[in-house]
Order: sequence, then structure tokens, then C-alpha cells
Amino acid sequence: MNKARKTIYYDGNCAACSNIMLRVKHSKKNDVFTTVDYHIHKLPQGITEEELSKEIHVIDSNGGLHRNFDAILEILDEYPHWKALVVFFRLPFFYQLGLIGYKIFAANRHLVLGKAGRLFWVKIVVALGFLIALLITYKLWLTGRSFPLVPVIPLTFNLPSFLDYYIFFALIILLFFIMIFPNPRKTIFLFAAIFFILVFFDINRLQIFNYQYIFMLLALGLFSWNYKDTVSTTRILNICRLMIICIYFWGGLQKLNLYFFLFSFPWVIEPVIKITPNILHSFIYFSGTIVPFLESGIGIGLFFKKTRIYAILGATILHCMILFTLGPLGHNYAPSIWPWNVVMILLVYLLFWNETTSFKNLFWIENDIFQNVILVLFGILPFFSFFNFWDTYLSFSMYAGNINYAYMDFTNNNERFLPSEISRYLIKQDNKHFVLDIPVWGYDELGVLPYPESRVYKKVGADVCNYIADKKDARLIIEGKKTVFDPDKAIIYTCKEI
Repeated sequence: MNKARKTIYYDGNCAACSNIMLRVKHSKKNDVFTTVDYHIHKLPQGITEEELSKEIHVIDSNGGLHRNFDAILEILDEYPHWKALVVFFRLPFFYQLGLIGYKIFAANRHLVLGKAGRLFWVKIVVALGFLIALLITYKLWLTGRSFPLVPVIPLTFNLPSFLDYYIFFALIILLFFIMIFPNPRKTIFLFAAIFFILVFFDINRLQIFNYQYIFMLLALGLFSWNYKDTVSTTRILNICRLMIICIYFWGGLQKLNLYFFLFSFPWVIEPVIKITPNILHSFIYFSGTIVPFLESGIGIGLFFKKTRIYAILGATILHCMILFTLGPLGHNYAPSIWPWNVVMILLVYLLFWNETTSFKNLFWIENDIFQNVILVLFGILPFFSFFNFWDTYLSFSMYAGNINYAYMDFTNNNERFLPSEISRYLIKQDNKHFVLDIPVWGYDELGVLPYPESRVYKKVGADVCNYIADKKDARLIIEGKKTVFDPDKAIIYTCKEI
């Protein structure tokens, strides 16, 4: 075709492929290659348009034909700084891995950098975040544990324990498939069905981050995954944006309580206090009074084009601060939320960076049932948590402090009836009293705090009471969160009353 040593045939309709070819053209080896968009130029014998629509082809100077991953290696072989990598990936085992990786890329090539690129990377980030959360909290998804399962409605049976690891492994595999399949709709709906079944048998699995992840995946499952479907792309992205905005808005308002200002924030900020001069400590503690407004302000700022960049910056600082204070360099607490904070940073940039979508389009999509459902679940119902009419976790109360708390009190040697896997969490108050802190027990075993609702604590208390001989000398104490109608309350139940 010309005097170039190698000719590259590629799909010009593929944004990612065109981007790679552009890099080749502007590299120091541009005189070594001729790049050919098969939509424009005539093809040589032995190569069809159907083949080129699926994988890249390279013809070397000797007329040899290289396809897919082998074609990539043939291109990289011309660049000295890639030589070692080429040798490495031509080894038998690693060549097969590269071939699999190329096939995954080729299947998703139209989505990686095209107009639907944001949606593709949102899918990757959400599925990967969900996967990491599952692995960190794996005991949460098993039935064979000391902390009781709490079904959504009272049940007399659970899923068989021998299915635990099969179901958990299925969730992991499905998340991998969601990440790599070019059209993961059926996989998403299958994953969601299993997820909701597991939540039905134990509501503790409905952690804040899981609640967000599953509804974002459902939104992605409604996309056609046709890269030319720009209308649906915008619609699904706006639904995901609405979720993020509501999480920040309500998450901030949930922190408008005295417990957050006096206890939760001072504890969270301790790692910062330790590395700052004493003169700044009062200012740092006082800054807790503006944190709720800043967090809610991030959500409001993401709504509007003119303030979006400042909200993105604010969200980045907020999550980096949380990762420092709660991460390995700080309290080294709650590893399950570390990846969620990273996911939130990535989602804010993927969904809002250089985005000009208006407030109206974010808030309301006409004749879109799913968007209306999201608006109700994420945007309206959290308001009722302030009156104790909607669950705390479904209102994005993360480290706000104002949640229900529960513990059990044992007297007259009732503690001796508890099995060792529960009794090891007992705290001795005096010679007659032992206390079982339910959230501490749940966190230590499950890796997350139990779902903080009174009905959940009562079910856990009832299960513990089954071990007790003298029912009247064991008590469940639930310290209710402060609400508009109930400013301060603690309810005590005996085992007979649960």
C-alpha cells in the first residue's frame, strides 16, 4: 500500500480505537506505520469488514497477518520502552491473559471512550466498589454466625447454611460479569434478585453503601448499552446524579444534632488534632458546627452548573479527610466504608465533571417511572426520618451519631447461659451485672454496625433471650434517637416483653 513496514487496519467508528491510532500517528514511530480506517479505505484480500468490526488487524512488512492481542504486541514491538512488556506477554500463560483482556476491551470498545463512556466507567466503579464491600463484609452474607439474622418480616426459617458460600460466590462472579459484559442488563437483574432475597432474610445487609450501589446498578440495567443511544445515556446518568446529590444533601442534614457536635465529630477528628498545633484545636472542634452545612451544600452545589466545580472540590476534600481520619493512618476503623469513600470521589468526577446538565433535567425526568421512584426513595422519604417514620440508614445517616443504640443487661448469673461466641462480648459492670453491647458485637463479627432500628434490636434481643433461663432478669435497653416528636427516650424490655 505504501513503503511503511506495518499497516494497521482498525474501526474508525470506535472512539477508543481512533484515540489509540491518533497516538500512533503522533508518536516518534509514525513513519513505521500506516493506519487505515476500514470504513474509508479498500481492504486487502483475506480481511473482511466483519472481522475488523470485532478486532484490530496488522500486516507486517513480510505480509504476515496479526489479529487482536497479537496485533497489539506487533505495534508495541516497535517502541523500545515497551520491548520488555512485549517479551513478557508473549510467554504462554501471560499471552492467554492478554488475549482475554483484549477480548474484554474489544467487546466494550465503543463504550470506553464514546458518548456512553461515562456510563461505562460508572458501571465499573459501582460494580468494583460493590465487589470490594462484599469481600470485606463477607460474614454479613453468611447464615452460620453468632449475630442473629433479622428478616424484613418475621420468619420461622432461613436459607440453608450449606448454600452460603455458593450464593456468595455467585454474587462475586456476577459482579465480575457486570464489569466485563458489554451488555450486562440480565446479569444486573439476576444479581439484584439475589441481593434482595438475601436482604429479605437479613436487613443488616442493607448498609448505606449497598443501598446506593444496588439502585445505581438497577439504573444501569435499564440502559440499552447501545453506544448510539445518547438519549438513554443522558437519562441514566441523570438518575445516578440525582442519587449522589440526595446522599450528600440528606447526609449533611442528618448531622444537625448535638450528638454529632459533642461526640461523633470530636472522635472522628482526633487524628487531625494529634498532628496540629494546640492553638488550632479550638478552631478544628468548632468547624464541626459547619460540617453539616458543607456536606448538604455539596449536594446543592452539584445541582447547578455554576457551582458544580466547587462542589466537586468540596466532595474530594471531604472524602479524603474521612479516609485519613478513619483509615490506617487514623482510627483504622470501619474498613467497609474506605472503598465507599473512594467510590464517591470517582463518581462525583465521572458524573459531574465538565457536565452542563441543568437543575430541571436532574430533578425531574418526565414520564420516567424509575427516576420518580429514585426521587421518592432518595429525595423525599429521608425527610421523614426526622420524625422516626423512615429508617436511618435509608436516610444516609453516616456517622451522624443520632441513631438508635441498644444493649442488654444481665443479672443473677444469667450470662452463664450464653454461648461462648456471644459471652466473649460481655462487659462486667459489677459482681451482679454484665452488659452486652449489641452494635459492638455486630460490628466485630460482621464488619459493619447492625441496622440501627428498634425492631432489629428487639429481634436480636429475643434471640439472645432464648438462651436465658430466668427471663425476668435479662433486659434489653434501647436508647432511641432524638427526633422531632421524641426528644429523649430509653425503652427497657424484659425477655418476656420482647
